[in-house]
Amino acid sequence: DNIYSSLQIIDLKNERDCNELCRVGEIRRYYETSIQFEEQLFNRYHKTYDILKEKMERKWQIKGDTRDVILNSILNKWAFWLDEIGLMMKDKTNKIEIIDSLDRFIKQLNDIMNFDDLIQRLVTEPTQLIKLGKCFIKDKKYQRALQVLNRVISDESKFCHTAYYYKAHCIVKGTGLS
Repeated sequence: DNIYSSLQIIDLKNERDCNELCRVGEIRRYYETSIQFEEQLFNRYHKTYDILKEKMERKWQIKGDTRDVILNSILNKWAFWLDEIGLMMKDKTNKIEIIDSLDRFIKQLNDIMNFDDLIQRLVTEPTQLIKLGKCFIKDKKYQRALQVLNRVISDESKFCHTAYYYKAHCIVKGTGLS
């Protein structure tokens, strides 16, 4: 009876080891087929992101909160792009289409020539535009603040009340009525 239970334990250990090897193999295959490809995509995006960030800081002198709002918008664009290709990622045969899509996305980032173009193309969400307007007000760049707040007012009716509030604040600050 003692020998039988020892054999059962050995059989259970062997079964466990076999199951564990299968799981590790599945993880390795998933890493090699999916994760590595996703890492390659991210690395290509990240290089472009870093170049754009460097351009913002050095060439256009964008720093602090303004830079952070814009960088968050760029990250949001990346997240939206990932959502768009989500179904293609599940089908492992679409790698060329995914790479082409990434190339188009990266080209949009690389084609940005100046600060105004950057804001126009990449800061498109109303909440980010309002945050950007607040940054411009804080930095006493009232014309820029009015531009982005007016964009929210004209394009986003659900957020225009907040944009109107900050627009009024901007006008008061800009004219020295405070």
